[in-house]
Amino acid sequence: MPKKQKIDKQLNKLFKDFRPEETATDEKRRPKVEKEAPPLAPPTLAPVVPQQIVPSRPIKRHTATLIPPEPFITPQFSTSSTPSNYSVNFQSGIRDWATLRVMDESDQRIWTPDEQLLIKQVIDQLSLAMENARLFQETQQALDVTHYRAEAQNLINDIAAEFLNLTDSAGINQAINKSLGRIGQFMKIDRAYIFLFNQDGTTMDNTHEWRASGVESYIDDFRNIPRNSLPYMMSFFDHMEPFVISNVADLPDEASVDRNEYQRERIKSIMCVPITLQNEAVGFVGLDAVTNQRTWGDEDVATLRLYGQIGISALERGRNQEAISRRNEYLAVSAEIGKLVTSTLDLNSIFTRTVKLISERFGFYHAAIFIVEETGFNAILREATGEAGAMMRIQGHSLPVNPNSVVGKVTSDGQAVVVNDVLIDSLHKVNPLLPDTRAEAAIPLRIGNRVIGAVDIQSTTANAFTEDEISVLQTLADQVAIAIDNARSYELSQEAVKEMRETDRVKSQFLANMSHELRTPLNSIIGFSRVILKGIDGPVTELQQQDLTAIYNSGQHLLSLINDILDLAKIEAGKMELAFDEVNMSDVTTSVLSTMSGLVKDKPIHLKRVIESGSLNRICQQCEQMRFASDK
Repeated sequence: MPKKQKIDKQLNKLFKDFRPEETATDEKRRPKVEKEAPPLAPPTLAPVVPQQIVPSRPIKRHTATLIPPEPFITPQFSTSSTPSNYSVNFQSGIRDWATLRVMDESDQRIWTPDEQLLIKQVIDQLSLAMENARLFQETQQALDVTHYRAEAQNLINDIAAEFLNLTDSAGINQAINKSLGRIGQFMKIDRAYIFLFNQDGTTMDNTHEWRASGVESYIDDFRNIPRNSLPYMMSFFDHMEPFVISNVADLPDEASVDRNEYQRERIKSIMCVPITLQNEAVGFVGLDAVTNQRTWGDEDVATLRLYGQIGISALERGRNQEAISRRNEYLAVSAEIGKLVTSTLDLNSIFTRTVKLISERFGFYHAAIFIVEETGFNAILREATGEAGAMMRIQGHSLPVNPNSVVGKVTSDGQAVVVNDVLIDSLHKVNPLLPDTRAEAAIPLRIGNRVIGAVDIQSTTANAFTEDEISVLQTLADQVAIAIDNARSYELSQEAVKEMRETDRVKSQFLANMSHELRTPLNSIIGFSRVILKGIDGPVTELQQQDLTAIYNSGQHLLSLINDILDLAKIEAGKMELAFDEVNMSDVTTSVLSTMSGLVKDKPIHLKRVIESGSLNRICQQCEQMRFASDK
């Protein structure tokens, strides 16, 4: 038998139990695979446009290049128990080598050329078989990755489609929790969650969580916790890098703080990726393996990162919609409160209505109004809500106008002050009557550049005050300040009216007293002059007659003036009544001339009365008023 046929026969006998690999040309034994359609891109979800999961860059594979082996022969030359062997190195992969060692435990062994050729043929066949097995395994892995990537993409598309039709914050939060469950079940982990950084950037909250049955929840433990409580993880997020740990126990010593926390939560493997808005990290989404360790791949990281961006986009849209709705509601409430507080001019009513409406309509824990005293040193509490407010009013609660308290700083600087976490801000002064306060804001009451007080608002929720809310509250505070200033002006005017009325009353009383005191001696003068004129006391000369007549007429005139003064008082009081009667103008002018003669007696003035006959007989007028006007 030829040597070639003999070796082939031996090879066939050696590999008779090996089944041949299926080849790509074996169409009958391979089911027909249709060309897979590329996955649809996920729906656009403003403001972040999710992208398809980008696969890792494939590595180009080459079949192994068989290098002629250099055999290493160890024949048996002694009677020791060391077997004789034939060793050959061969390539089993791109960078892998293997050694085939053939051993003979007989006492003497010489490897013939035919045996060496047979071994070489075996090595060639074995190398080819191993290469085929490797290629098959890589192909299978690539198919598995493709299948996983397609399923992940479909899952992300479904989640994005669900978020697309949601606008209210409550519905989005519910959908987030549901989608975390789908992500967790898809990746076969025990817990999925989202953490969001708070506005101050130093604290964070566990806002959403899903956990498998029997796995403990920690969402209530992670409220407003410092970011530096997990410093090692945060160092990754500072560079926008994912945090992927397959075995928590293998964390380095520098991550001891993080490792202790993970072990407390019984986490064996963890993967977290940052979620960003406008190129800034605003939180992270994470997965925990509690039951068994988990090895994470690039596809897992890409899927979780894409999900995080879709989730934060939905949350941001919900926040914006909620902020718009809340701002519209605040504006409506502010307008209503402004209308109510400006409908009265009573200061106490304005204070009571303001704090009550702010607390009820905005849902705040406590509301109070402080007014700066006239000296400008202290802000005095004028009104506050609840039993705590009543107690503080009884105690005469006040705060110095200085930068050492929230209200003091506002009344000092004239700018709104917000403390969204009273536990970490010393500006807030703890009040034992308000133990549940977690956030405080104070809004100045301003009239132009003058600060007259402040509205103090407190909430039981940290980070309760946003910029939009403070803006609306400032608008409301400006209306309240105007209402307070108007009420103050009205009170001042009322006090002025009271003072004027009192002054008028005193004046009227004075005039009445004066009239009585003047009339008594004047009536005596008039009476005695009239007696002398009638000659009762004896005859008088013509010159005396003229003087006595002037005295009598002047007395009557003075009495008329006194009566006129009393009439003016009656006119101001609205009690004057005019009585019209006929008077003789000739008599009136005669009386006036008689009075005026005494005034111009020694002066170069000549008084003359000219009355045309029939031109002035009797006219309808109040005699005393005519006499007064004529004298003027």
